[in-house]
Amino acid sequence: MKITGKHASAIGSAIAFVGGLILFRWGPPQPDFSEGIALGIDGPQVAEQNRRQAALRRQYKWMARFGLGLITAGFFVQALSVIVPD
Repeated sequence: MKITGKHASAIGSAIAFVGGLILFRWGPPQPDFSEGIALGIDGPQVAEQNRRQAALRRQYKWMARFGLGLITAGFFVQALSVIVPD
């Protein structure tokens, strides 16, 4: 199957769309990742809560960058669709 400009444009749009969905979920504004929160006696220890918050912060940061990368990749694929002859 030969990939034409239409195909490349559609693929680029799909990649950018998925990136937009990811960025919508994990992009700004992000939740509060405060550490050192006072918790009840039966709750997790502060150190455990800090580890959870740090892991959540890393996940949000990575996913936001991944979504932005997909949007950028989709843009470049769409730009290539103009160059690729039909």
